[in-house]
Amino acid sequence: MGIDFTKVRILAALITLLALIVEPFIPAQRQQVYPAPDRALWPFTDSSHPEMVNFEWIDQSQGVFRCTISQGYSYAVCGVSLNLAGDNGDVVDLSGYDAIKVKLDYQGNSPKLRLFIRDRTAGLLEPDAPLVMHKYLRVRVRPDEFLGGGKVQLSEFSVADWWRDQYEVPRQYAQPTFTNATAFGVDISTVGEHLVRIDSIELEKPWIKHTSLLYIVLVGWALLLPWEAGTRYLSLKRLATDREARLSKLVRNYRELTRAQERLAKESITDTLTSVLNRKGLEDVCSRLFAPGEVNEGALLLIDLDHFKAVNDNHGHDCGDRVLQVLAHLLRINTRDGDVLARWGGEEFVLLCPGLQLEQAKSLAAKICTLVALTVVDEELGLVVTASIGIAEIEAGESFSRVFKRADIGLYQAKSTGRNRWCVGPDEYESPDHA
Repeated sequence: MGIDFTKVRILAALITLLALIVEPFIPAQRQQVYPAPDRALWPFTDSSHPEMVNFEWIDQSQGVFRCTISQGYSYAVCGVSLNLAGDNGDVVDLSGYDAIKVKLDYQGNSPKLRLFIRDRTAGLLEPDAPLVMHKYLRVRVRPDEFLGGGKVQLSEFSVADWWRDQYEVPRQYAQPTFTNATAFGVDISTVGEHLVRIDSIELEKPWIKHTSLLYIVLVGWALLLPWEAGTRYLSLKRLATDREARLSKLVRNYRELTRAQERLAKESITDTLTSVLNRKGLEDVCSRLFAPGEVNEGALLLIDLDHFKAVNDNHGHDCGDRVLQVLAHLLRINTRDGDVLARWGGEEFVLLCPGLQLEQAKSLAAKICTLVALTVVDEELGLVVTASIGIAEIEAGESFSRVFKRADIGLYQAKSTGRNRWCVGPDEYESPDHA
């Protein structure tokens, strides 16, 4: 049994789709940096104007403090800072994290709070450089966004202009960096009294970055497709000799069938209502296609409308005729040029498909069932009908009558199991004369 590449690709596509859908919902990895035994919040204010800015701990163990700014000026600031590395470290690499989650409570008149990160940029600052010289990255946020715990992406932080100007920082060092983070903090610069409680600070990062996932998917497909191409090539090479003879004969049959269809077009072999072959026309084609010694492999589909009598009884024969015309049109536009379509009688149609494999016939039958069920036959009445289909695979040397009987059994099974579906007839059928 050969490899079903369609199933392999579908499986690979489903895995890819599942990975991309599930990835945003995978809980992020979290590292709590506050409260923590080796980390504490440190207050800071503008020490040059103590009469204008005042900091007061309300409950240091709970991270509750009050800032009072009595007069606004350029450097009026009050807040707290957290040493990210704790007591046992110097710097922390935040480049692998995506966001910082902060849970806090604020009471005051400031519309925005400022969150900041200090980074001791490598190549710019010495290891013993004071914290005030470390790169200052900040973002302004609304306090109510963090009441129950809010996240700020590291990509939202930008380098403060005053830091670049004050320390005359070269351009190559003036971009946001997080590899040598030293501190994270919250501060306020609005005149007024501000009561703040810092409940928790957490660092967040995904289990797998989105770019890494895309890279894995890309590599997977890059390996899958060449593997499929190579395997197909080897398989086709082995089968080429075998199939060349069969293909030659199928082509001759197809050409003969085409010539026969042209001749039959001049005769009275067309169903006047649906413009497809009638029963006589189908029998004429089958006499050639199923002649002794001919390669007649393929599939036969026996198609029957469900509850057609009810359509005639409830809506009249004119409506029933329109239903048959619509079905014939759907079948014509969804079959190959070499296929033979005929009205067998009443609401029953035969579709003969030379060279069509059984799996392809199943797919075609499912497509026809779906198209019929989705087609509004009469717009005024809003009439929709369904069809049942019996399938039989044509075996080499088999007569049309035996193939038809197997398809008819498949149709009966489709009808008896609920209609609006297809069923494959038995592989073999023994005539009652030989039972």
